[in-house]
Order: sequence, then structure tokens, then C-alpha cells
Amino acid sequence: MSRHRKRFFVDPSLMSGGRFIISGTDARHIVRVLRLGPGDTLRVVTGEGRSHLARIEKASQDEVECSIVSAEKSISARGVAVTLVQAVPKGKAMEPIIRKATELGVATIVPLETERCVSRLKGDKAQQRLQRWRKIAAEAAKQCSRFTIPEVTSIKTLPELLQDHGETDLKIMLYEEEKTNSLRQALSGTKGAEKVNILVGAEGGFAPQEVETARGDGYITVSLGPRILRMDTASLALLSILMYELEDLEP
Repeated sequence: MSRHRKRFFVDPSLMSGGRFIISGTDARHIVRVLRLGPGDTLRVVTGEGRSHLARIEKASQDEVECSIVSAEKSISARGVAVTLVQAVPKGKAMEPIIRKATELGVATIVPLETERCVSRLKGDKAQQRLQRWRKIAAEAAKQCSRFTIPEVTSIKTLPELLQDHGETDLKIMLYEEEKTNSLRQALSGTKGAEKVNILVGAEGGFAPQEVETARGDGYITVSLGPRILRMDTASLALLSILMYELEDLEP
């Protein structure tokens, strides 16, 4: 079977007797775009690093009924779980950050509301945006052949973040005013880390009080050098460096 066969995520709780139903946009994609039907096979991922070969039994644009043919792969989880805490930028700038962060292997994405955020999402608008972000994470996970979809949490404030996230091996906060600590220093001797949080501000960066609050919770403020990077560039540059240092880019 081709290694490039399209993957679809399936909740294992929805399986019964080795059979399951794919519905919604995935069903339409299978039938209308991939033009697959009864007898064709596809790859399904059921979480925890498990991948299966499945055969289509019945197909319509609303539902595709499948049966498991064989277990295909079992991939153990990577040794490092990275959480990207990203202050919510204006407009749709969060969308490419989520897409690229998913491709780079983050485990969790936490949208953060900070003092200098231009975008303030509340109520129904926040829920609509959250659904959109989760859909993007799922689509990106399929595209890059991940075995898990990163969790995209609800929007949090800094106090909520610090209260919710417990033991972490390494906490890094990007801060353009940091004059002493470099990222290289912060990452030295951390190759055995299993849980890492990185905190990135929005367009206006962090307010001084937010920086002090995060430092009090164990975050190490670091600089990426003399250049002032766009917020989305900074997030992805930090993630790439971190994955390399923690050997998560090894085959």
C-alpha cells in the first residue's frame, strides 16, 4: 500500500465489531474528491499511535461505512510533549500558526488572551473561532501524516494558564527585552525533557507585569537575537529550534 494514502482520524469509541462510520466533510472528501467507493481501502488512525487498513463497505456523501482489514502500524509516542502557548493575534493570523505548529509536532496549543492582544474573542465568537482552529489542526495532522491531532484548548488568560499547567520540565517565554538569557542557554542540558511549554506574545509583546508573573511561575525569558521577528515567525522559529534540540526531528 502506498505510504501516501490519505489518513482519516476515527474515534475508537465509535467502532463496533471492527466496523465504523465516517461522516461529515470527511465522507464527502472520500466520495467526491478521492472518488472512493465499496471495495476501496483507506488508512484510519484511531489514536495512541495506532493505524489500520480499512475497506469501504458502503459509501454516500453523508456516510462512509468501513471495516477494519488489518492493523498497519503502531507508533510509540515521541519522548517530548511540547505545548505552544500563543497570544491570540488579530485577524486570521492564528490559523497558519496552528497549521505549522501541528506540522512541527506540538502536542497542545493554548490560545492566550494577554493585555496587549488586539483581538478580544468572547462568547459565541470565541467558540466559533475555536471550532475553526480545531478543524485546522485536524486537517494539518492528516496532511502531514501525524498519528495524533494536537489539542487546541479554549482561550485562557495568563492566570488561568499558570493555574492549569502543572509540572513541566522546561518553560520558555519569548521576550524581546531580554538582554541576558539566550535560547541556546535555556536549552542547554535539556535533551531529556519530556514536557516543554513555550510562551509567545501577540503583536505588541507582553506587558512587564505579565513577564514578571510568568517568571514567578518558572518561565525562562529568552531572546531570539537582535532582529525583531514577526509574531508568527518567532513562534515557528522557536518550535523548529526546540524540536531539533530535543531530537524530535530524528526519523
